[in-house]
Amino acid sequence: MTIRRFLNAALIAGVALFLMAASASASIITYNSGTSPAVTNIALQATELNGNVVFPDFNCPGCTLTSVSITLEGDISGSISLHNGDVSSQTSSGTTTTQFTGGSLFSFSANFGTGSQLILAGGTYLLSSGSGTNSATDVVTSGLSSYVGTGFWNLPVSTLSGLTILGGGGNMTGSQTTQASAEGTITYTYTPAGTVPEPATLSLIGGALLGLGVLGRKKLFRQ
Repeated sequence: MTIRRFLNAALIAGVALFLMAASASASIITYNSGTSPAVTNIALQATELNGNVVFPDFNCPGCTLTSVSITLEGDISGSISLHNGDVSSQTSSGTTTTQFTGGSLFSFSANFGTGSQLILAGGTYLLSSGSGTNSATDVVTSGLSSYVGTGFWNLPVSTLSGLTILGGGGNMTGSQTTQASAEGTITYTYTPAGTVPEPATLSLIGGALLGLGVLGRKKLFRQ
C-alpha cells in the first residue's frame, strides 16, 4: 500500500469514527405516568373532556435538546341504545365517535359500535359496554426552548362525542353514554453536556490531513 492510499484510508476511518461518535453521543429520556417526575394524565370521566395532560420540562443543564417526541393516547368506553319505532323489523347500527384534540399538535378519533343488528318492531337493542382507543405521535424539532425548564408544561386536551345511526328506514332513535381518558408520553432527545470527539479520533483525522497535505505539496514542487 502506498503512503497516499494509507493516508486516505486513515482519513476515511477517522471521519467514520467521528460520525459514529457523534451519533452515539445522542441520548434520550422518556417520561410517562410511571416515571419520576411523572406525566399527569386525565383520568377516565364522563365526556366531554376539557383539561390538561401535564408533562415534565426537559431539565438537563448544559445539554442540547435536539428533538421532542410526544404521544397522546385517547381511550373511550360506554354504552349505546337503539330503539326501533317502526311497525316492522329493521336492521340498524350505532357508532359512538369521540374526537380528541390536543392543543395544536393532535386531532384524532376513537370509536366503538354495535355492529349491524336486526331490531324487532318497537324493540330496543342495548350495547351495555363498548370501548375504543387511538393515539398519535408528533415529533417537534423547532421552538425547542419552550420545552426546557425546571417545571412542567400543559397540553390542553378536549373531546367532542356523538352517536351515528345507520339504517332503520329513518325510524331508529338512539342514545349513548360515553367516558374518556387521555394519557401522554414524551421523549426528549439531546446531546449531553461536554460531548466532544475523542482525542484519538481527532489525531487520526488531523494526521491524515497533514500527511496528505505534505504529499500534495511535494508533488506540486516536483512539477
